[in-house]
Amino acid sequence: MEKRRNRRYTKRFKVHFGVKDFSSVGFTGDVSATGMFVVTTAVLNPGQRVHAEVTIDDEHRLFFEGVVARLAVVAPELRQIMKGGFGLRFLTGAELMAELVPHLKD
Repeated sequence: MEKRRNRRYTKRFKVHFGVKDFSSVGFTGDVSATGMFVVTTAVLNPGQRVHAEVTIDDEHRLFFEGVVARLAVVAPELRQIMKGGFGLRFLTGAELMAELVPHLKD
């Protein structure tokens, strides 16, 4: 039985991401309304904040800010059969605004 709140969709889009810039590259494994799984060999830490640029096509790009929710570390010899990467939980507008206006946290 599926326990997730939001349905996941298997989509493959190119993702540029990083902590301070967009220097790392990966692909989406799946996406939902609240996050996405990024297939990559880049190493991040749970709880780390990440900026992501998702390329939909030549004319459309989406920008997200999120937090690494989980990691899937896969040994190099298994990468043909398993996908390694990280789950990114999108930060909501309310979370981002609370950083700008501290009294909104209450």
